[in-house]
Amino acid sequence: MKTIGLVVVLALITGVYYFVAVANNRSGAASQPSYASYYDEWDGHLDNPEWHDNQDKNDDSSCELAVSNPDDNYEATGSPSQVRYTRTSYSIISIVSDSFHTLGIRADGTVVSVMDNDGGTNNRGQLNTDSWQNITAISTGTFHTVGLQQDGTVVSTELLGNYFHQNQTAVADWDNIVAVSAAWNHTVGLRADGTVVTTNIADYWVDNGQTDVTDWKDIIAISAGVSHTVGLRSDGTVVATRLTNCMSDNLGGVSEWRNISAIAVGAEHAVGLRSDGTVVATGFDRGGQLDVQSWSDIVAIDTSWDHTVGLRADGTVVAVGCNSAGQLNVSGWSGVVAISVGAAHTVGLLADGTIVSTM
Repeated sequence: MKTIGLVVVLALITGVYYFVAVANNRSGAASQPSYASYYDEWDGHLDNPEWHDNQDKNDDSSCELAVSNPDDNYEATGSPSQVRYTRTSYSIISIVSDSFHTLGIRADGTVVSVMDNDGGTNNRGQLNTDSWQNITAISTGTFHTVGLQQDGTVVSTELLGNYFHQNQTAVADWDNIVAVSAAWNHTVGLRADGTVVTTNIADYWVDNGQTDVTDWKDIIAISAGVSHTVGLRSDGTVVATRLTNCMSDNLGGVSEWRNISAIAVGAEHAVGLRSDGTVVATGFDRGGQLDVQSWSDIVAIDTSWDHTVGLRADGTVVAVGCNSAGQLNVSGWSGVVAISVGAAHTVGLLADGTIVSTM
């Protein structure tokens, strides 16, 4: 009964968030973002930098970042829709985001991270990556982060809080892993032989079959969602776990996809990138995040709860879905080489290792 009660509470919270977000978005009213792009020291600490928005001073739309350590070299330029952060001592080569946070891999294999501006109340240990070394890939769920090491083993942060159980962080015995994907309640790993492993589901979550991957073969990419897992086969077809969530029943449409080169999974939907640069999507359309039919020349995709982002071959970015926190405000971006999205923010990696983010 406790499990059922918690699921009901989570569903109610999700529903309230959605309807409030959509109402704000449709009304055109300005709303405060739930995620602020505070890429201060990128050294894994949760210190909140002091943020100054010159618009509050009747100045222009540029922003500046006040740095607590004067010995560090920072630069923050641009408008609130494209803020660029530079620290010369770090070069970011990969980024991932989730609901409350963003992480990046440095060129030296260490990991940097930043939390949202809520004072740390969403911190459940997902940014405790200071000791990680030789990381080649990372993936983060709502409250935990996993890192793939050069030797094919996997490390995970530990969940903080008595009501969280560690099932989705139990990756210490994995080996020969070439890719990882972390979701709210489970973690998935892709082995070098094309088979897939998963952790058990978190004790507080309902089993929707998201770990039923034992029979999968010839997989070259994986993506984990709240209630499902999707895999890309070497022949360009896609497989998904069986869904029992009524809002995601039509996710079975991925079985009809062909010539897919990349996949991304949101809460209750999936997005696929075709080899010709077009995009397909299926599942529960919470806020318009499936409206990707007109996209072309796309080379990378990512999606979250209710928005989807695509990276074009020319380094520009497109986005669809809910814009309650400005997460779709990417039209001015250029020179982007990688993208990642959280629940209410979008992040882009530039070729020089610096970051752009929505506010």
